[in-house]
Amino acid sequence: MSTIFWKWFFRSSNEKRIAGVLFVFFTLEKSTKNRMNLFDTLNGHIDSR
Repeated sequence: MSTIFWKWFFRSSNEKRIAGVLFVFFTLEKSTKNRMNLFDTLNGHIDSR
């Protein structure tokens, strides 16, 4: 599945890429725990700048 996704990803326009990334992102991050961990990671990156 992932190889098909990447082939499609690199052939797609920017709008489709963004939509695809968001779709995959939200699909992977359905559980609240994972989402909180992700936000903590993002906040860590922002704070470290």
